[in-house]
Amino acid sequence: MGAFGPGLLVRLGPLTGLRTMTITRYSFGLFAGGFVAFVNVLTCIGWAMVTTMAGAQVFYSLSDYKVPMAVCILILAIV
Repeated sequence: MGAFGPGLLVRLGPLTGLRTMTITRYSFGLFAGGFVAFVNVLTCIGWAMVTTMAGAQVFYSLSDYKVPMAVCILILAIV
């Protein structure tokens, strides 16, 4: 859902010759465009959490279950 708005605006880029954020500000205005950007940021944070958890599970299994899962998550979140 979060990528639906930016995904629609990306389709307008080649037609207008503008970048996505410029089209967003032009189409929705400053405040509504900021809301679309905020939803996109939340989507990116969610996917970063998903990939961090998947990587932490791999790191946890490669360490022969000796490193706690919380430490694996912290290592991957920091790096």
